[in-house]
Amino acid sequence: MKKSYSHALEEFPKSKYALLKNKKYFDKQQSQKLAEVKEVFPRLKTMHELKEKIRNFLGGK
Repeated sequence: MKKSYSHALEEFPKSKYALLKNKKYFDKQQSQKLAEVKEVFPRLKTMHELKEKIRNFLGGK
């Protein structure tokens, strides 16, 4: 389900926890928000993937 850029900008503030939270603690809604953000904002997708790699490397909880 492709979201428009303007709709994604409106929803972005509600997505901040999906970008920051440890992925293994996501609920279904946060997983969906993250997927939407990654679809519309490729740089944020890359940032989130790198954050998760660093978390895994450092043995994050």
